Amino acid sequence: IGSNLARIGKGFGMEVVGFDTHKNTTLAKQTGLRYIGLKQLFQRSHIISLHIPGTPLTERIINRTLLSQVKPGAILLNTARGSIVDAKAVMKALDSGRLQAYLTDVLDREQYLRHQPRELTPKARAALKLQRELVRHPKVWVTPHVAHDTAEASQQILVHTLSVIEQFSRGRKISTII
Repeated sequence: IGSNLARIGKGFGMEVVGFDTHKNTTLAKQTGLRYIGLKQLFQRSHIISLHIPGTPLTERIINRTLLSQVKPGAILLNTARGSIVDAKAVMKALDSGRLQAYLTDVLDREQYLRHQPRELTPKARAALKLQRELVRHPKVWVTPHVAHDTAEASQQILVHTLSVIEQFSRGRKISTII
């Protein structure tokens, strides 16, 4: 998604900068993408779009410290994983004007939204309360996460799943991590 966004940005004449631990030199040549440090990216970007996996290493990577560096009035777009963003820090940045808007189709611990608070542990209730505060914030736009909800995506999932089953049935090493 990030690669496609870089191509689209180039098409609109944008200066495209990015941060990645695995630099794609081909993409950089095609789009004019310039890799910079994460702190620099937050300091100079008008629009920041997140495209990173949710792992223990990336949990809350977008935090108060990083958001304190954001260019005033920037827009933060998260279509990656809810766990990479510290919701309290985002709301603080929105309230202070450092962020103009937060746009997302993912929330941390989304599964809690389907439950009544009384069904949850105290820790889960606190997480649910925070998520509800975030989605009700006037500068937050939340849309459904439906990236997988296309015929093409369903076909790709099916083909990949069948491939993994075939590898397993033949005793081969499975390289997919779920």
